[in-house]
Amino acid sequence: MTRRIAVVGIDGCGKSSVIARLRELAPPGFESMTCPGFHDTNNAPLQHLSRQMKAFSDGCDEIGSLEMKALAMYFQMTLYGPVEQFFVDTYAPSVLVCERHPLVEVLVYGP
Repeated sequence: MTRRIAVVGIDGCGKSSVIARLRELAPPGFESMTCPGFHDTNNAPLQHLSRQMKAFSDGCDEIGSLEMKALAMYFQMTLYGPVEQFFVDTYAPSVLVCERHPLVEVLVYGP
């Protein structure tokens, strides 16, 4: 069984640094992934689609459309399940750490 851990926080708080240190110290059976930028994760599936969704999200920021940004975030969030399942099925890790999480992350930016 794979234990899943999400590392969440505001931009610049050290999520990537914590995960990098965990990778250095972790025994075999440790995998990590980045959400929603799955294209930033080595060996992750759907990288091309993830890059396209990131470009769409960035475009929504440029035009300042809250509705389109929400749609972009939803689209990016839908990739989480298939990417997570890929890592579990392919590598059978004892621990899978995710930088950000589509549901938990909402609490970081909530009121």
